[in-house]
This record gives sequence, structure tokens and C-alpha cells, in this order.
Amino acid sequence: MENFNYRDSSGKTHSISLDEKEFEFAQKDETITDVKFKGKPVTFAKDAMIRFCKNKSSIVATVILGIMILLALILPSALPFDVTQTHADETFLAPKIFKADSLTEQKNTKMLSMMNRPVIPPPLLN
Repeated sequence: MENFNYRDSSGKTHSISLDEKEFEFAQKDETITDVKFKGKPVTFAKDAMIRFCKNKSSIVATVILGIMILLALILPSALPFDVTQTHADETFLAPKIFKADSLTEQKNTKMLSMMNRPVIPPPLLN
């Protein structure tokens, strides 16, 4: 058993008695090893797919995007219209929202007449 003395930051002296028995290994007879995994290792891509498939909203969004991409690729060749052809008689038509009745047509013409008015800037404040 040995005594050790030390001085702390305030200048006080302390003594400690240490015994060799206090410094024995706690697991002297046992070897410490890592635990083996019970399953197969999973790659980064497979783990990402597992997490992706658990989220239902991501699956729905992927299906919607897939349908939109599929339609964007198929429809231009399946439709009977030529997208490169211009229609000269329809080039300078006034824009219309829709024609449900005469009331909406009056609203549309009023809105168009308001759009064609010159813009007068507001007066400047000093």
C-alpha cells in the first residue's frame, strides 16, 4: 500500500492510499470480442429500397411520376395531331378562359379590355 500526495489548484494538499489489488483486470479470464451479425449484410442500395418501400407516400408519388413519364413518351406518337404544324388562322386569337354562357364571355372581354389599357405608374412620394 502506497500513499500519494498531491496539491490541487487552491493549494490544498491531499493524500491518497492506493493498493495493488485495486488495479487488477476486471475480466482477466474472459476475452472481449465483437458480436457476430445473425443475418446477411445489406448493401446501401438494398437498405435504401427497403426504407423507400416502407413509406407509402413515396410509393404513390413514384407511381404518379411513372404514369406521367410513360404518357409523355407514348402520347405524342399515339395522337393523330402533328405538334410541329402551325395553324395560321388560330395564331392571333384572343385568349379565352372558357365559354359557358354569355355572362362569362362578357367577363372575359371586360378582362381583356382591362389588360390592353396602358399602365399609369403611381405618383412618387417625396
